[in-house]
Amino acid sequence: MVPVDIAALEQYLGWIVRESAAFTATIRADTLERAVPSCPAWQVRDLAWHLGRVQEFWADDVTRAADAEPDFSGERTAGPDDAVALAAWLEARTAKLVANLRETPTATEVCDLTATPTGRGYWIIADDGMVYVYGDARNAGNAAATHARFTGIAHN
Repeated sequence: MVPVDIAALEQYLGWIVRESAAFTATIRADTLERAVPSCPAWQVRDLAWHLGRVQEFWADDVTRAADAEPDFSGERTAGPDDAVALAAWLEARTAKLVANLRETPTATEVCDLTATPTGRGYWIIADDGMVYVYGDARNAGNAAATHARFTGIAHN
């Protein structure tokens, strides 16, 4: 294992910020009811609510003690209906997620990290044998532990 490369960590956190900002920029009054091409049953508003709730879940979970159970109750509320308020709501959740990831101490070694073919996500293979996914990476069936804190990245 090699020590955490802070520049690489900032690159991945920057990716989260840039991709979230790019999506947030599409949230306008005239786009809220447009269908999401990859999820035709959803409108832009639904995707914004989903992304905000997911970011909120992980922002909270990453600060939870390693032996605490995550909250899967689904009791998170939808975001605002107004486009300006919804964009601000989503930006706040992105900022909270990135801040919490930066501030969380690391403890789990990363064995490998591989980007998806699109470059819009990645798989993290940790020393505990779990595969963690982000972005458009697909989970092939393992229920990744939610309390991993990564300390190093090793590449072949």
